[in-house]
Amino acid sequence: MSPPIALGQQCQRAIASVEAQMMTNGVTVGYLSVQDISEQYTDEPRPLALSLWLDADDTMAQGDIVQSSSALDLYESLDTLQRYTGTITDDCEAIAAVKFQLTEYQSRMLGLFDNQVFEFSCSATFPEVGEQLPWGFRPCL
Repeated sequence: MSPPIALGQQCQRAIASVEAQMMTNGVTVGYLSVQDISEQYTDEPRPLALSLWLDADDTMAQGDIVQSSSALDLYESLDTLQRYTGTITDDCEAIAAVKFQLTEYQSRMLGLFDNQVFEFSCSATFPEVGEQLPWGFRPCL
């Protein structure tokens, strides 16, 4: 197992700032992780991605799908997710994308394209072992 990826203080402050903004809307980050994505993509602009698992006290789910919650409201606001991703990628020089996840089946990934933040498109075909996705696509579940 490799050691956790260290992020600089400026980057940590940006992530904490985004978390604080989320908390003002009743959303918490239940789990946060940083992944090396350089093996997954053919042309990523930076080597890392940040995953944020969103949670809220008012979450109503049916099976594995969140039906309503403050976290779902945030998840459905593309403008807000773009702003949060921009804050993080502006201050985290190694992070190229941020994945916002409600459940295993509900996630959105946003990343940098020519220094602007866009949402990744869903790739209907999951790459074979050893194959890479083009930057801007994510596997669909």
